[in-house]
Amino acid sequence: MQSAMEMPVPHAVLDVPTHDGSLLRVRQHGNRNGPRLFILHGNGFASDAYFPFWQNFTNSFEVVLFDLRNHGHNPQSDASEHTFRNMVRDIQSVVQAADERFGEKTRTGVFHSGAGAIATIGAVEFGTHWDALVLVDPPSIPQPHHPIFAEVTGFEDKLVQFALNRRFRFSHPDELAGEFRRSRANAKWVFGSHELMARSILRKDDNASEYILICDRELEARLYREAYEARVWPKVGDFRGPVLLIGADPEVKSGLSMGLANRVLASEGGFAYATLPGTGHMLQLEQPAAAAKLVLDFFAESAIR
Repeated sequence: MQSAMEMPVPHAVLDVPTHDGSLLRVRQHGNRNGPRLFILHGNGFASDAYFPFWQNFTNSFEVVLFDLRNHGHNPQSDASEHTFRNMVRDIQSVVQAADERFGEKTRTGVFHSGAGAIATIGAVEFGTHWDALVLVDPPSIPQPHHPIFAEVTGFEDKLVQFALNRRFRFSHPDELAGEFRRSRANAKWVFGSHELMARSILRKDDNASEYILICDRELEARLYREAYEARVWPKVGDFRGPVLLIGADPEVKSGLSMGLANRVLASEGGFAYATLPGTGHMLQLEQPAAAAKLVLDFFAESAIR
C-alpha cells in the first residue's frame, strides 16, 4: 500500500464532456476486476487528497476518482454554470462514461459533504441508481418548521464568509499546508494529509510565480449557499438501493452542526447510520482506516462483491 504522501499512477485517465461543454477528468485506480467505487470530495477540496481513505479500497475495488467542476484535475469551466443542478448531471455523465469505457458492473459511491447532497438530489429527483451509496456528513438541512432547524443552521453564513475571505495566493503549497496544520478543525488529520490537500487544491498561476486556489473563492461560497437552499432532507425509501449515512460525531465541541443534523436525519429517514467518536467533518482524513471499515462492512452487508 502506498504511503499517505505518495499518490499512485492511475491505470487510465478519461476526459468526460458534460452537457454544457465542460470537461471532467476521471482517473481509474485499484483492482480493475473488482466492483466499481466512485469517490467524490467536498466543496473546496479534491478527491486526490482523500487518498489516506480511498487507498483502503484499491485491493478489492476499482476506484474511480473525479472532482467537482472547477476543482482538482478539471480544466476551468464557465463560472455561470457552476451550480448544484449541473453537478448532478456531471455525476450522471461520469457514471455513464465509466460504463462505456471500462464496462458495466456493480456501481457504488462514497460522496463527502456537498457531493453527498448532489448525489442525493441525483438519486431522489433523477433516479440515479446505486447498488450501494455512502453519504459522508452531507449538509443536511431540514425545513424551517423542523424542531432542530435553528440549532443546525447558521453555520452556512460562516462557511460563505470563510470562503470569500480565505487566502488564495501562496508562494508554495507548504504555506497552505501549514495553515491547515494550525487550524483546530484540521489538527487531527493523519500525517501527510495537510501537504497532500494543499497540493491537490492549488495550481500555478498564469505566470507561474505563485500558486492559487483551483476553485475560485466565489464559486466555493456559491455552493455553500446552494447547499443551504437545497434543503436536502430525504428518506431512505427515496433511494433505489441501500444507503449508509456516516456523520461527524455530534458530541464534538466546536464542531459543525452537520453531525447533529445527520444523526437526526438518520433516525427520521430510516437510514443505516454510523459515526466515529471524536471525529469532525473531515473524518475520512482524521480516521481514514476506521472510516473505510465502516464502508466496507456496509458493502459486505449489501452483498457488494
